[in-house]
Amino acid sequence: MAISEGIRMKNQYNHVHRQGQLYRFSLGNQEYVAFIWRTGTQFRGRLEGYPAIPEHTAHTALGVRDALQQVVTMAQAKD
Repeated sequence: MAISEGIRMKNQYNHVHRQGQLYRFSLGNQEYVAFIWRTGTQFRGRLEGYPAIPEHTAHTALGVRDALQQVVTMAQAKD
């Protein structure tokens, strides 16, 4: 049992490192940074510093960026 517990502890500290690109855009006077990476034939991305906004997926990196911009625009319209 001690060996399996050691393996489980080791796996808790593994980190995922993604290679991607940062896409900067501004809405109004606020600047946003989207981190977008490729997964197979699709792209995924998220906004840096906004964990409440979920990741988005699209066939192109610009599609992901546009989807994230729409989410931010809708959130601003609610405020």
